[in-house]
Amino acid sequence: MKIYQEIKGVSMANDNFIESVWFYDMPTIDDMRHEDSFGHGLEMDDLPTSKNQVMDWASHKTVCGYGKHSGRKIWQLPPSIRKQIKKTLIKKEVTK
Repeated sequence: MKIYQEIKGVSMANDNFIESVWFYDMPTIDDMRHEDSFGHGLEMDDLPTSKNQVMDWASHKTVCGYGKHSGRKIWQLPPSIRKQIKKTLIKKEVTK
Protein backbone atom coordinates (compact mmCIF):
# COMPACT_ATOMS: atom_id res chain seq x y z
CA MET A 1 0.00 0.00 0.00
CA LYS A 2 1.31 3.46 -0.89
CA ILE A 3 0.60 6.60 1.13
CA TYR A 4 1.93 10.14 1.50
CA GLN A 5 4.05 11.26 4.43
CA GLU A 6 2.49 13.84 6.73
CA ILE A 7 4.01 17.33 6.70
CA LYS A 8 5.94 18.27 9.82
CA GLY A 9 6.99 21.77 8.77
CA VAL A 10 7.62 24.18 5.90
CA SER A 11 10.40 26.73 5.52
CA MET A 12 10.27 29.72 3.15
CA ALA A 13 13.35 30.86 1.19
CA ASN A 14 11.80 34.25 0.37
CA ASP A 15 8.38 35.78 -0.40
CA ASN A 16 7.74 33.52 -3.40
CA PHE A 17 9.52 30.18 -2.93
CA ILE A 18 9.69 27.44 -0.33
CA GLU A 19 13.09 26.36 0.93
CA SER A 20 12.17 22.95 2.32
CA VAL A 21 9.40 20.73 3.61
CA TRP A 22 9.92 18.34 6.55
CA PHE A 23 7.95 15.14 6.95
CA TYR A 24 7.07 12.79 9.78
CA ASP A 25 8.44 9.25 9.53
CA MET A 26 6.41 6.81 7.47
CA PRO A 27 4.23 4.46 9.52
CA THR A 28 5.07 0.78 9.29
CA ILE A 29 2.90 -2.30 9.03
CA ASP A 30 3.79 -3.01 12.67
CA ASP A 31 2.35 0.42 13.61
CA MET A 32 -0.90 -0.64 12.00
CA ARG A 33 -0.97 -3.87 14.03
CA HIS A 34 -0.04 -2.22 17.35
CA GLU A 35 -2.99 -1.28 19.54
CA ASP A 36 -3.04 1.35 22.25
CA SER A 37 -4.51 0.82 25.72
CA PHE A 38 -8.02 1.41 24.32
CA GLY A 39 -7.64 -1.32 21.70
CA HIS A 40 -7.31 1.13 18.82
CA GLY A 41 -4.71 0.62 16.13
CA LEU A 42 -3.76 2.67 13.11
CA GLU A 43 -6.51 2.32 10.50
CA MET A 44 -6.76 3.11 6.78
CA ASP A 45 -8.65 6.34 7.56
CA ASP A 46 -5.62 7.46 9.59
CA LEU A 47 -3.32 7.29 6.57
CA PRO A 48 -3.05 10.11 4.01
CA THR A 49 -3.84 8.71 0.57
CA SER A 50 -4.21 11.98 -1.37
CA LYS A 51 -2.23 15.20 -1.64
CA ASN A 52 -5.31 17.22 -0.69
CA GLN A 53 -5.71 15.17 2.48
CA VAL A 54 -2.07 15.83 3.44
CA MET A 55 -2.53 19.56 2.84
CA ASP A 56 -5.75 19.63 4.88
CA TRP A 57 -4.10 17.82 7.80
CA ALA A 58 -1.15 20.24 7.70
CA SER A 59 -3.20 23.42 7.26
CA HIS A 60 -2.59 24.47 10.90
CA LYS A 61 1.22 24.20 10.69
CA THR A 62 3.11 27.48 11.01
CA VAL A 63 5.55 28.34 8.22
CA CYS A 64 9.07 29.42 9.23
CA GLY A 65 11.94 31.00 7.32
CA TYR A 66 12.18 34.25 5.41
CA GLY A 67 9.75 36.51 3.61
CA LYS A 68 6.33 37.95 4.29
CA HIS A 69 4.67 34.53 4.70
CA SER A 70 6.88 33.42 7.58
CA GLY A 71 4.79 33.01 10.72
CA ARG A 72 1.58 32.28 8.82
CA LYS A 73 -0.32 28.99 8.72
CA ILE A 74 -0.18 26.83 5.58
CA TRP A 75 -3.85 27.53 4.83
CA GLN A 76 -3.03 31.27 4.70
CA LEU A 77 -0.39 30.88 1.98
CA PRO A 78 -1.12 31.92 -1.60
CA PRO A 79 -2.14 29.11 -4.00
CA SER A 80 1.19 29.33 -5.83
CA ILE A 81 3.14 28.46 -2.67
CA ARG A 82 0.71 25.69 -1.63
CA LYS A 83 1.21 24.24 -5.12
CA GLN A 84 4.99 24.19 -4.52
CA ILE A 85 4.41 22.28 -1.27
CA LYS A 86 2.14 19.77 -3.05
CA LYS A 87 4.91 19.11 -5.60
CA THR A 88 7.16 17.84 -2.78
CA LEU A 89 4.65 15.14 -1.80
CA ILE A 90 5.59 11.67 -3.02
CA LYS A 91 3.63 8.46 -2.47
CA LYS A 92 5.72 5.82 -0.71
CA GLU A 93 5.20 2.18 0.13
CA VAL A 94 4.38 1.23 3.74
CA THR A 95 7.06 -1.22 4.88
CA LYS A 96 7.56 -3.66 7.73
